[in-house]
Amino acid sequence: MEKIKNHIENILELGAGVLYRNYHEFMLDKGKTFTESKSRGRLQFVKQRECFKNSLLGALVYDDLEYYEGYYLTDIPLPFEHGFNVDSAGNLVDLTAEKFDIPVHEWFGVLVPKDVLEDYLETDQSLTPLQYY
Repeated sequence: MEKIKNHIENILELGAGVLYRNYHEFMLDKGKTFTESKSRGRLQFVKQRECFKNSLLGALVYDDLEYYEGYYLTDIPLPFEHGFNVDSAGNLVDLTAEKFDIPVHEWFGVLVPKDVLEDYLETDQSLTPLQYY
C-alpha cells in the first residue's frame, strides 16, 4: 500500500523548502507504515479536530502508549497530517479516528519520545511535537 510514503516523496520531488525538506526526509527515514488499529476504549478526553493533542495526552496519560506523528489516509484519497499512538505491543491506537468513526486505510508516522513531549509541553510552541523534535 504505502500511498502515504509516495505522497511524501512527491512533496520532496516538488521542491519543498529547506524546513519542510528536512521534516519530510526525516519522516521517510524514521517513519513506519500501519494498516490497522486496535480499539482501546480510552476516549474520555478525545476532542474532534485535535488529533495531535489527543495523541499527546494519550501518550502522557497511559504508560503503554507512545506518540506518533505523520499522516493518515481516509476515504478522501489525499493524506492528512495526523497524530496517533502505538501501544507497547506495537499495535496502532488512533483515539481520534476511533471516537469519531473515521475510516482510516493507512497511517504513516514517526515516534516522538516521551521526554521530548514533556519538554514540548513546557514551551510556547506553535509547531507540532514532531516539528519541535
